[in-house]
Amino acid sequence: MAALERVMQLKKEGKGEGEIIATLRAEGISPMEISDALNQSKIKEAVVDTNPTEGMNPSIMDFNETLPKKEEPTENVYKPEENYSPQPPQTMEQQYNPQQPMQNQGYSQGYGQESYPAQEPFAGYGQDSYAPQENYEQEEYYGGQEGYGMPQNTDTIIEVAEQVFEEKIRKITKELHEFREFKTIFETKVENINERLKRMEKSFDKMQLSILEKVGEYGKGLDYMKKELKMVEDSFTKVSGKL
Repeated sequence: MAALERVMQLKKEGKGEGEIIATLRAEGISPMEISDALNQSKIKEAVVDTNPTEGMNPSIMDFNETLPKKEEPTENVYKPEENYSPQPPQTMEQQYNPQQPMQNQGYSQGYGQESYPAQEPFAGYGQDSYAPQENYEQEEYYGGQEGYGMPQNTDTIIEVAEQVFEEKIRKITKELHEFREFKTIFETKVENINERLKRMEKSFDKMQLSILEKVGEYGKGLDYMKKELKMVEDSFTKVSGKL
């Protein structure tokens, strides 16, 4: 992903976590993507650190390369029988100061003083320097592994968490606002429907009243017609009786 590659690039440039966050925020990357990219970069660094050779300090590797390797003793050093001659027993003074007889013995015997005495310190130097190097690598590796995962800058992490929380709250607030708008619109439409229903009820009542009035008027008209027919019948009866 682009955010992870950008974080790894900024870490290679030597920038801290706070500077990386500020740079990514300036480039328009969201805090959530920044947090995910930082976590993925830490995981990637932890996986790379599992190889001691890859995670070793370059200065330590250079130091190991510059150390002289222990050489096998040559035949001239480890074969003193060819030039060996028995020596008289040492006195108390010679035993107390063994360095001077060693030097005289080296010149008298004829085998190389420069090769044999220098060989043991050379071997010791290789062992003494290499053993602390291993301890130093282990301490550095385990120390870095124990320190992994701890927050480098608490204020920066808290700021990123607050920004992520604010974005989520902003989304929830926006959804609530939209829900309120929908509720308002829905209530308005329901009120309009209720008003229309009331109007329809009123119109139905008026129609019912008008129908009843028409029926009443029709009944009155029938009564009037009945009276007239009865009057005609009576008059006809009177006329026919006279005849």
